Amino acid sequence: MKRLILILLTSILIFSGCANTKSVSVDNTKEIININDVDNLKIITLPSPPKEKTITKKEDIKKVINLINSIKKEHIKQNDYNGWVILIKTDGKEKHSICFSGGRVEIDNLWYIINNNDIDKIKTLYNELNYKEGKYV
Repeated sequence: MKRLILILLTSILIFSGCANTKSVSVDNTKEIININDVDNLKIITLPSPPKEKTITKKEDIKKVINLINSIKKEHIKQNDYNGWVILIKTDGKEKHSICFSGGRVEIDNLWYIINNNDIDKIKTLYNELNYKEGKYV
């Protein structure tokens, strides 16, 4: 009887441990980037040649950060995906790197699955921002 209980408890522990190693979990409850920590940001777009805009007005920075924070994201543990379509680099109290590509976003080395329409929203916002567009070097 003791042996049966021990086997049962061991099985429960093993299966509950496996349940905790899911590769995808929803991560929509926390603010990823604090607007107050960003003094300016660069948005770099592809295809080649890459172009960039440096965003300096607080209200425009807020639009970009609010859009990034509002995107529904599902965290994935690791991604071997290379390349990007849009790269956003923030500067200020904290520096962040945000890369969008192919239904994924990498924020400060953490990967998330997103909807491709969200990448289109970032592109649209980029085009609407009234800043000088230059070559990215």
